[in-house]
Amino acid sequence: MDKSEKRILKNRNRRLKQRQKAQIREEKRSIKKQKRELKALRRKHNKQQKHYNLFNRVLLFFTHQGHEQEAHHSHQPGLIKRVILKYREQKSFKRNKKEARFKQKNFAKLRSRQIKKEKVHRKSERKHMREKIRPMRKKIRAARLRHFKEQVIGFLRQPIKVKKLKEEEKILRKQIKDDLKQQRREALQKLPENISASFAQRMRIRREKFNFFMMNMNSSLSGRRALREDPLLRGQLIKTFVNSAFTYVLAFLLLYFSSKLVSIWIAGLYGIPSVLYSFRIFWPLYTYSSLYSRQALILIFAAGPVFSLIVGLLFYRVFYWLRFRNLNLKLLLLWIYFHALNLFFGAYISGVITRTDFVYATEWLFYSQVFDVEEIIFVILSLIILLVAGFYLARKFIIASGSISIINPRVRLFYMIASVLGPWMIGSGVLYFLNFPKNPPELLLIYATTALMTIPAMTNFNSVSNRAIKIVLNRQGIRIGWIYILFCILLVIAIRMVVFNGVSFR
Repeated sequence: MDKSEKRILKNRNRRLKQRQKAQIREEKRSIKKQKRELKALRRKHNKQQKHYNLFNRVLLFFTHQGHEQEAHHSHQPGLIKRVILKYREQKSFKRNKKEARFKQKNFAKLRSRQIKKEKVHRKSERKHMREKIRPMRKKIRAARLRHFKEQVIGFLRQPIKVKKLKEEEKILRKQIKDDLKQQRREALQKLPENISASFAQRMRIRREKFNFFMMNMNSSLSGRRALREDPLLRGQLIKTFVNSAFTYVLAFLLLYFSSKLVSIWIAGLYGIPSVLYSFRIFWPLYTYSSLYSRQALILIFAAGPVFSLIVGLLFYRVFYWLRFRNLNLKLLLLWIYFHALNLFFGAYISGVITRTDFVYATEWLFYSQVFDVEEIIFVILSLIILLVAGFYLARKFIIASGSISIINPRVRLFYMIASVLGPWMIGSGVLYFLNFPKNPPELLLIYATTALMTIPAMTNFNSVSNRAIKIVLNRQGIRIGWIYILFCILLVIAIRMVVFNGVSFR
């Protein structure tokens, strides 16, 4: 199908839709008109039904006013004639009503037939277009298959291609190599000067960055006046803070206990019993049990963090799919991604320091000792990844705002406090008091490693690239997610009442 045929089909579908919308509007207009006519007929009929009863007529007959009104209404028809006229009016009214209903039904039937015909016509057109482009698709598939076969056959015949160079090309390549060697010699001779110049340039760039950061901070703090004068903006920030705080706690609880249940499930496959507490997993078997094989220990202690990382990356992709939809769901997915990175890389840092959980997987995988080379390399990589991820998370939180007014550069600092810094502090406090007074050191370190992402996010929110972000407004606006709040409260209560005391798995 070429571009002209596609354009013709697109224009035809657009005309059909426009015609259908016009017919629906005409139908609604005619129905409204019929309703107005029926109301006018009823009003006229009700006015005509008002007449004097026998008591009023007798009363008017024996009063002076009655004589005047009798004289005034002497031209009115008699009783029998009025009854006949009333009967005819009622009959005509009923007949008009039946005709209007009959017309409405016929119009609805005619409209439904037209819609069915349009559907059949569009279906036949699509079928005709598929039949028309089928040979072209076959040719394209055959050409792709032929090209793939040629590539495979060429690779099998000559896996490593060695191009034969001519004498001119050899001379040219030799000259290029000599030039590169000469450039390296000159660079080595100028190395001290280059080092001093680059150091001075780096210091100048750092001073400019610091001045730019301070300028942004001053402009952000100057937005307090706009925040005081705009109650709508304050309400949006308060709603953002409430939603973000509850989704922070909810995302951590869902991901943390899901990863723990995955580890318990892997342990159950090897016949190892366990007891799940809200702050750790207790293994009842003694240390030198035969069930603790090398493979079992690697899988048990690596399953939870790997599961968290996979779920976080998956939900990060879903976050971009839902870019223009529910704001609270986007916040929840973003916090799940945040905690997934922390429960993998931050859990490894915590495990190396406290010698618990995730570090056992690398110890049994590489047979490494305490603070061995592998552990130091993995710790440094984890630190770098968390800092870089936090640096780029500021952009994701700005995208998840759903409003232009609250991410204005003047008040963006307050938005980041309401959506990142405040929920991080409040959420960490709630998670701490959830397991109080039985907070183990490894869990406290996992709470602390989230600062490696939160602090870089708070330093990058007003950069040049983040100032140019274009977001799509949410039609519903910023609303408090009562469903997430209720679910979070119920989950916290259930964990404190049930899981805090331990749930055994045999």
